[in-house]
Amino acid sequence: MIGKTNTLTFQVLCIAGAVLLTVTQILEAQTEVPLDLDKTVITATITSKEQSVKKHPLSMITDGKPETFYWSGCKLKQGDTINLVFNTPLPLGKTLKIYSGLGLKDKEDGDHLQDAVLDVSEDQGKTWREIKAFHAGKLELKTHGSAAHYRIRVTKHTTHWVAIRHISVSNSPLTQHTISGTTSFRGKKVPLTITTDFEGFDDLKPRFQEMAKLYFEVWPKLVTWLGVPGDEVPHDIDVFLVKTLSHPAHAANHTMTISAKHLRSHPKDTEGVFVHELAHIIQQYPKYEPSWFVEGSADYVRYRQYPDRHWANTQRKHMNNDKPFGHYWNSACFLLWMEDRFKKPIVAQVSRAIYNGKYDDRLFHQLTGVPLKTLAQQYKHSKYRPTKPVN
Repeated sequence: MIGKTNTLTFQVLCIAGAVLLTVTQILEAQTEVPLDLDKTVITATITSKEQSVKKHPLSMITDGKPETFYWSGCKLKQGDTINLVFNTPLPLGKTLKIYSGLGLKDKEDGDHLQDAVLDVSEDQGKTWREIKAFHAGKLELKTHGSAAHYRIRVTKHTTHWVAIRHISVSNSPLTQHTISGTTSFRGKKVPLTITTDFEGFDDLKPRFQEMAKLYFEVWPKLVTWLGVPGDEVPHDIDVFLVKTLSHPAHAANHTMTISAKHLRSHPKDTEGVFVHELAHIIQQYPKYEPSWFVEGSADYVRYRQYPDRHWANTQRKHMNNDKPFGHYWNSACFLLWMEDRFKKPIVAQVSRAIYNGKYDDRLFHQLTGVPLKTLAQQYKHSKYRPTKPVN
């Protein structure tokens, strides 16, 4: 492959309240072997019933400028669609890519389309079938050359506006990678998948392989330690690599977002960061509260998985018993102290209550016979140090 350029022209129309974008795309592919479909003119009509921010219309999806994007201007509902109708079936074997997100440089994107799929119709829109899901805010597939009607369909209400940055048909390779497998949980085989996108991150393939191997190993442990129903929490997760974040990583729904900069500069921290964020995906709590427990329990499971790693040894040297509600390691130690003292799976029981929307501070009193505030005072004076692995 030598190179490729796309020439795009647009015409925006308004019909019956819907915004229509007519796209003329000239593929000028330069390859070592000439393509039969070089310089084929493909036209497409893109429609959406959803509103858009005035300065971010549908035309920005294909204006060739990476800094521009279509912005919905509203939360999208399950079943909302953006329709693409081409004047001819897409050329066989091309790579169709749809990028979402704000496209911010050198930092985390926002407003990605996560819970959505691409449908195809081979009878001019009469019937549809799902062909691929979005992963980490992006969709890509190889075209099969028999359909001209496609649509992006939202499968779950979004919690934010959605930005779609670019739709391309090219000769570029696929960069998303999915690893599928099974794990054992309570005597049953559970299918799991983990997906990421290596576009711009080829050097991080070894880190992803570490995460994938770990995913199948620790998923049943975390479900047990956090006391949540294994048949209800996500089985299919996305790892979203971004150039850099102000922190190593974070997670929401079924996606963890990880700083590539952190993975590159701290490769030995990969597994620990992954376990902490996977805990958040498995928690699936209806609210981020009590926040000290949400973050503390994620570090708690990280410690249970890796009690002898450098991270754990370092954290033990920097404990602050005066902050039992201080989030992360501080509250993780408070939880470890409670379980060591009362010999009960307190974290699992509290976590289950939060998951079911039934948490109350009085739950700690019910489980230990001691009010939470009193437990905190006792912990402050305990000089507790977790010095051995947790069984």
